[in-house]
Amino acid sequence: MVWGALLRPLFLILLACMCITASLELGPGRWVPAVLEAGGIAGILVLAYINGLMAILRFFAGPVVHRLSPTGILVCSAILAGIGLYWFSFSKTATMAFVSATVFAVGVCYFWPTMLGVVSERVPKSGALGLALMGGMGMLIVGVVTAPQMGRVADGYLYDQLQSEKMEETVAAIDSAVESYPALAADEEETIRTEIMRAVERGREVLDETAAAGALPEGKTAEALRSLITNSPTNGMAQAIKTRLENVLNPADNYGGRMSFRYVAPFSIVIIIVFGIIYLRDRAAGGYRAEALTARREAAAEEPGS
Repeated sequence: MVWGALLRPLFLILLACMCITASLELGPGRWVPAVLEAGGIAGILVLAYINGLMAILRFFAGPVVHRLSPTGILVCSAILAGIGLYWFSFSKTATMAFVSATVFAVGVCYFWPTMLGVVSERVPKSGALGLALMGGMGMLIVGVVTAPQMGRVADGYLYDQLQSEKMEETVAAIDSAVESYPALAADEEETIRTEIMRAVERGREVLDETAAAGALPEGKTAEALRSLITNSPTNGMAQAIKTRLENVLNPADNYGGRMSFRYVAPFSIVIIIVFGIIYLRDRAAGGYRAEALTARREAAAEEPGS
């Protein structure tokens, strides 16, 4: 009975939609702090604001559920999530970040519980296994597909930004670190000095390949910049070089991350269409109705006095 329920078209459609709703909610959530902080915005505060607002909205979800059906909530959530996430991709100031974060949080806050609720009410025979598959698929798709793909998109746009607009600055900053770090690291502990020299070697590889090809090596450039920033000597003279490297990397990192948000946002259109069709079918059939289990009806009929 359970396996038959798991193969129902409605369950399979909801399972596919769960991949998208989880990607819209959890995928960008992992990147918000790093992306915004690269742009000089307190990303961790924005993330805390998003999660706090979601907690409040979920706590007072009763009036929303009574006013809209679960499928109606999903349609509205998909619209707001797509708008909020797309808006996020343009957030260059703290004000824009918090305003877009508000729209985004309102959009995604009901996704996860409502998806599970619809499965439990519309495909009740799927049981605990169905709910576990829904939650597991959502987490799996974000960890294995969404987050890595967003990273690839972000790195691609980051590289384009460095290559097209900041190639000379990038080469000059890396060259400055490669030339200065070995001497500035002389007084560091051996383990720290080893990491610094590894970062310097990455920087040299980028400089050599750039000189040979006339273009920054894709992938290696961002890795070298991050390594040189992370493994900067503690000597005070290295701070100016580290700042110079950050001034090259951070704007490009912020741009790439924001573009990865824009990459994910259009997927909301898919679930708007799917949830919209389900919502209209429910309206045509007289409204949203939970499917009752036959076993429950039989048990109720057998109760004394029924």
